[in-house]
Amino acid sequence: MVAPKGTPRATLDKLASALSQVIDSPEFKERVKKQLASQIPSLNDRCSVALRKEIEADHKLVSIHVKAIGMKPVN
Repeated sequence: MVAPKGTPRATLDKLASALSQVIDSPEFKERVKKQLASQIPSLNDRCSVALRKEIEADHKLVSIHVKAIGMKPVN
């Protein structure tokens, strides 16, 4: 989670506390567990071609976000 530079410490602490409450809730943990389980490829999708496609798709998505915030790759 990010906030603008200069955000008062009290506001940051309040946001951090609220986020912690959500993350620690059983409902959130169960939802994350279900979502992560749905991301695990089936046995038929575990071949190298499927994995390569998944990595390429992830790379495209990350590249879009990196460019959107103005970051540049370091070689």
